[in-house]
Amino acid sequence: MVSGALLCLIQIWLPDYYLTCDGPCHLYNASIVHELWKGVNTGFYNTFYQHSYAINPNSLTTYAMALLLFLAKGAVAEKLFLTAYVFIYISGVMVLMRRISGATISLWFSTGFIFIFTYALSKGFYNFSLGVGFWLWMVWAWIRYLDKPRLSALLVYLLFSSLTFFTHLLPFVFGLITTGSLLVSYGLAAVTDKRRTVLNLAAWAAAATPFVIFTLLFTQKEGGLQLTLAPHPYRLLELLEFKYIINVVNTERPLALLAGAVIGILVIVTIVWSISNFKWHKYDGFVAALVIIAFVYTFFPEDFLGRAIIISIRAQLFVMLLATLVIAYRMKESALKNAGGILLFASFVVLSAIRINCRQDAGMALKGILDAGKMIPDRSLVFPIDRAPGGMRADGTTIADRNAIFHHATHYIACGRPVIMLDNYEANTGYFPISWRKSVNPYVHLSLNGGFENDPPTGEILNYERVSEQKIGYIIVRNSLPAADGPSADLRRQIDSNYEVIFTDAGHKTQLLTRKHN
Repeated sequence: MVSGALLCLIQIWLPDYYLTCDGPCHLYNASIVHELWKGVNTGFYNTFYQHSYAINPNSLTTYAMALLLFLAKGAVAEKLFLTAYVFIYISGVMVLMRRISGATISLWFSTGFIFIFTYALSKGFYNFSLGVGFWLWMVWAWIRYLDKPRLSALLVYLLFSSLTFFTHLLPFVFGLITTGSLLVSYGLAAVTDKRRTVLNLAAWAAAATPFVIFTLLFTQKEGGLQLTLAPHPYRLLELLEFKYIINVVNTERPLALLAGAVIGILVIVTIVWSISNFKWHKYDGFVAALVIIAFVYTFFPEDFLGRAIIISIRAQLFVMLLATLVIAYRMKESALKNAGGILLFASFVVLSAIRINCRQDAGMALKGILDAGKMIPDRSLVFPIDRAPGGMRADGTTIADRNAIFHHATHYIACGRPVIMLDNYEANTGYFPISWRKSVNPYVHLSLNGGFENDPPTGEILNYERVSEQKIGYIIVRNSLPAADGPSADLRRQIDSNYEVIFTDAGHKTQLLTRKHN
């Protein structure tokens, strides 16, 4: 376990920046909150943003990183956050598996490492990823309460339920499914009598009710559930491939297949053996939760609540994680179980080596972006155009062919500085602490047709400046300027007429443009 934890820390701390798709945007918005708390540049930021103190899921990460910025600057604060995530996750796996397996230590415990650096984390889904870590503690706390009901144990459960909810809604909902299923399985296994089961149900409902009310209010504010169920058979293939454990490059695929095969085979063996020797186990709620969440994974649409939830990325992780928990408590310690744990940990080690190499290349490519950022003065509006979301090496090859880890990399240049990045997508969602003011929202006044974050990009610079009464002083382009014909033709004409190149990082193809005669 110690070696696995050290390998996690090496992945985070070895590169100068731990680059993820949305991570720089999260850090940028946290730095805005941090500046507002300090009373620095408030007039400038308030021209563009409004800070909401609404109680919403997705808010915890922003405030956590804003607090960490009091301890360290920029990317170091982000690494501290990721380090905290790793330890919350590892410790959560340890205490939960130890509790349900009855073993003090087991090679199977090391399977948790395979789930730490996921596709979702590399996408920069920090709230969701941290929420999974809190989910482990939420479930552990509930089992601890069921085993010995007392007020202090219920309060610990309420604490982790709260942390899970305010981090991300989906792990919280899956937490309710898991804890509710365990409540039933404890009753079926006759661990608790009917009176105690009813009291436990009342405690579970009382703890859940405030958050269910918050969830309903949040859902209504977002436009309702907007849910249509339909089978998505392709997701079953993706489950067999363990597609969403692949992090940054497709060379990880064989190891993901191996990990998926190990978990799949062992959970099938475990369930078949359990059926042939069936007796209710108090932890069979994990099996019920696995079935329910597998249904969600297979039948829910990617888009509901009026936006892209991308359910397959998120739910697949829970299906596989629940499978490992079923194996942990239902399969006795054996050579087969130990071999599975060794194979999964070995996969994690090799995956880590691949990912470290990729992020070292990413750090070299990021240097050009940071150098361009040094030429941008404070209180500037910057329009990023990203045409190389996977990053490029000096030889023109793609660094991360599996994930768009460079998509918001330009936001690092604005962390801790009064600079407005017009591709701040997070401020356009309405449920993060920082939101665009309507009059200056680039997603309303600058985007055109497909939008400036698409490739090819489209946008109307002159319209944005007219409506917002703000001048876009700089454009930072990655890979190449938009084409002079096709959907980007009008945007390219506006750029050519009003801007000139002042910096070029030729090897990694980053260009900085400023207004002519600026």
